[in-house]
This record gives sequence, C-alpha cells and structure tokens, in this order.
Amino acid sequence: MYLSVLQNVNISVCCFVASTNEFFGLDSSEDLIDITISEFIEIVTQTNTGNHGIRDIDLSSMIVSPYTLPEKFKNHQYFLTDEQYNI
Repeated sequence: MYLSVLQNVNISVCCFVASTNEFFGLDSSEDLIDITISEFIEIVTQTNTGNHGIRDIDLSSMIVSPYTLPEKFKNHQYFLTDEQYNI
C-alpha cells in the first residue's frame, strides 16, 4: 500500500539468484516468473531512459480520516507511522 502513491508509474520488479544463475520477475498479476537475461537487459535499458528525478508527493493524500474519507479508510489507502503500526 505504501507504493500506492506511485499508482500511475510503471514499476518492474526483478532479481537475480546467484546460486542458481536465474533471473525472476513479477508479471502484471504480481506472480513470480522466470525471465531471460535478454528480458532483464531490456528492463534495465528501459529504466535508464526517461525522467527519474525525485518528485513531490502530496502528503495530504497519505493522511486519511475514517470520518472525512471513509471509502479510502475502508480500502486501507493510508500510511501508518511506526508507532501506529506497532499497536
């Protein structure tokens, strides 16, 4: 949920397991899949293009009151501080 502020951003997730020399990624359904080295290189190449600067985030969208925004609260579209999370 913390990355929901990036909902309009395409994110590719992949990893390399050195012990087995395999690449894995997450597909659009967030299922773990095998990927080839060529697919990994393509992902990295795409990452090196475009604007990757730090963008301002509207912090007010992270504070959700169950009284004023009940739908967002019900859908867990909010952030918790460490103290709140550990309660």
